[in-house]
Amino acid sequence: MTKPLLMTLLLLGVGLAPAAHAQNARVTAGVVAFTSGDYGRALSDLDAALADPSLLTPENVPKAYYYRAKARMARVVELAGAIQRAGAGDPHAQEELENAAKELIPRTWNDYRRAREHEHAGRWKELVAAELPQLYQQALQTATGVLHHASQPTLSREDKRAAYAEALGVLDVAIQIAPDEYLPYSLRAEAKRSLDGETDAPDTRNAHADFATAARLFGEHPPAHPDLLIAYVYYRKALIERYPHQDADAALATLAAGRKALDGEMARLRAMKDRYDRVEWGQLTQQYEDVSADLQRFELDTLFNAPGQLARALQRFEQAASANPKDYMIRVAWASLLEQAGQLDKADAVYRAATELDPSRAHAWTNLGVLRVNRAVALTQQAHAADDEGRTQALLKEAHGRLEAALPALRKAQELERCNGTALRALRSVTLALELDDEYRKYEEAETECLRATD
Repeated sequence: MTKPLLMTLLLLGVGLAPAAHAQNARVTAGVVAFTSGDYGRALSDLDAALADPSLLTPENVPKAYYYRAKARMARVVELAGAIQRAGAGDPHAQEELENAAKELIPRTWNDYRRAREHEHAGRWKELVAAELPQLYQQALQTATGVLHHASQPTLSREDKRAAYAEALGVLDVAIQIAPDEYLPYSLRAEAKRSLDGETDAPDTRNAHADFATAARLFGEHPPAHPDLLIAYVYYRKALIERYPHQDADAALATLAAGRKALDGEMARLRAMKDRYDRVEWGQLTQQYEDVSADLQRFELDTLFNAPGQLARALQRFEQAASANPKDYMIRVAWASLLEQAGQLDKADAVYRAATELDPSRAHAWTNLGVLRVNRAVALTQQAHAADDEGRTQALLKEAHGRLEAALPALRKAQELERCNGTALRALRSVTLALELDDEYRKYEEAETECLRATD
């Protein structure tokens, strides 16, 4: 080797050592700053140290990533406290703090992953594992806050889309940390569903898949403490199946699974009832009843509108009416189904029961009157088709009685809702058939006035 070349190499060697030493010293300084609670300084030193990880010793590479993650996590916790203190009184400050926390959580996760990837002497994987539960909880808390913020009606559509997209990024971190937990999948599904709602061409498949995964994981890994709200995972999955997917059978199957999950969680709660005081138990019982009612209403509404499910719908509505004797709308819907099934006498009785439950609502009065008018029309048609004069007269007499019976119900419906178009049209037909000329003109004028008012 020539002397100039040797000198060049020596000079290069002398130049590298101080740079590497400085980078490693930054790691030490960052760790010291972190342990003293100066997280901003710690981040500054560790960012500088990791600007070129190749200059760090094998031990210092994972250490730098680990402590930078810890410093970032400490900043997230500080921001979370600041967000709580900001509250609703300073929404702009809260939004800025949430944005900062959203950025820090993915970066924190990336640093923890790198610390594991650069494992040295079998130490860092264990240390990282001990830190991840806190990051997981913070990710869920931050995502929940972002979703709440995104739901505010004052936000523009563009801002809502951005917020939901940011929540997805945070929830992706939670899922990577704990892939067997149901809750982040449920929240991510809700974020995806909400994001779809803010697009011109929504695609609900991803949200549906996450809801399905959340339900499956809940069954496979139920939480230590019962969660009655798991039923809403099934509820929202069924919403997608019924509406965008137009699959009522799938929605009904999902709602049945949701009912089973809800009842299972309530059974678990009853087994540990002695852990709760009277007020807490009352709150849990009320929550169960509220969630149960939501599932039932959705199931009944789906059955009511599902072709080919009439027999099942009749059975479930009768059960629901028995279990909810003061529910007006369940009776009105049940009576309507009874009409479809041709059980007209029973439909008449159920409509009457609904009018007795709440005489101030027009829906049951209208349907009762129209049912009686339709039966009168059917009887009149049978009378005209009959060959026997006696049979004809008997049918016409019965039809006349049906019209007379319809009149009070229709009058009441129109009294409660002056421009009830269905009731007014039926009243005109009935009064004309019964030759009640003054009433006919009264309802004809009322209908004209109502039509004019809508122009």
